[in-house]
This record gives sequence, structure tokens and C-alpha cells, in this order.
Amino acid sequence: MSDGLHSQRVNNISRDKVGYAAAAEEAGLKVVTRFSRETVLSLRAIMTLKMWRTLKRVFTAEVGWDVFGSVGELEKDLKKMEFAYDCGTVTSSTGEVLHFVRVDSIKEVVTQLVNELRKAGEIVELDNLKSDHLWLHAACDKGGKSTKLILQVINQRSRHSMDLTKLIGYYEGKDNRVNLEAVFGPLLKELQECCVNISLLELERPSIPPTSHRHSALVNPDENSK
Repeated sequence: MSDGLHSQRVNNISRDKVGYAAAAEEAGLKVVTRFSRETVLSLRAIMTLKMWRTLKRVFTAEVGWDVFGSVGELEKDLKKMEFAYDCGTVTSSTGEVLHFVRVDSIKEVVTQLVNELRKAGEIVELDNLKSDHLWLHAACDKGGKSTKLILQVINQRSRHSMDLTKLIGYYEGKDNRVNLEAVFGPLLKELQECCVNISLLELERPSIPPTSHRHSALVNPDENSK
């Protein structure tokens, strides 16, 4: 009789694995039904689609159901995280022709980056930084023939992680001051303008009691970072 009851339970669970797993979690059993979208997107960001599919198949085989979600769901979420980029050519004051790619809207980048970090629990209060302030760091990186401009949030838990850094500009050419100003000057100007009053971006306020009614952001453009 116990064997029959056991078989009945197995049959019922096999028809609704995700539902039974969710019920088990509510009952206090730690059973994974689905990875959070943040976890799935974070994994996809650091691996190729082929590697991601392989990991997805491994977990499906081991757990018994798909804990990652469909590729269609992944692509839909990634689409929401894409930035619009402008491509063009500029001639510096020295006559050098520079081909570049740079983000269309710095405001969009800052808003998305901060919201992603907050959702992931990465935003933290640092002893040497004022609370209710957003500290941004813009830095150039020279590699081979290309020069890249990246944007980082300083008051985050993993501030040195390249996975949490946004590429906002790129060009091929020498990384002298003239070229940097020609290509990245408009980006840095827009970044400073949007940080004059960061409240215009309508970011979620930190849980720390604010010391001012006005949000502010400090930007540190460091063109000598290599």
C-alpha cells in the first residue's frame, strides 16, 4: 500500500515539477524552481551563448527541469539592457582621422547601471564617501590600436570588477589628449551635466537617511588611467 501511495506521489509530481518544487519551498524545503533573472543575465554576461546553453542543459539534466528559462526570455531581457550607440568619424586638431563608437545617451547608461547595481545588492555606503551621493569614475584604457572609455560606480561592493563596468566609447588611434578630447569630450561633458543634479534621473534613493534634499553625483574623469 505504501508503494502504491509512493508511486501516486511520484506521478503527481512528475506532471507538475515546478509547481511541486514551489510548494516545497513554501513548506521550508530549499528546492530551486528557477534561477532569478539577475542570476541568469549575470551568467550570460560572462560566457558565450554556446557555453550558456551547455550549462543550461547540464542543470536541466541534473535537476530535472529548466532552471534557466528559455533562450527567448533571455534575449528579451538582454534587449532591454542594450544601449544605442553612435558611429562616426572625427578629425582632431592635429589632422588625425579617428573612427569612433560612443553611447548615444549617458543618462540612459547611468540610470541603467545604478539600477542594475542596486537590484543586485551591490550599492554600499563607504566610510570615506558621503551617503546619498553617487560617485562615478570615467577612465580611458589603451589596448593595441584602440582606446576605450569606461564608466564605473565607485560606491559599489565589487568596484574593481570589469563585469560591472560599462563601455561608453571606443576609437582607433593615438591616446593623446587632443584625440581624447575630440572623441570623448562630448561624452564627458554630458556626464558632468547630468551629474550636476542627479535627481533628474529619478534613481531610487538609498535606504540611508539623506543629508540633503538634492541628489548629487561626483564624476572623476581620469584620462591617464591605463
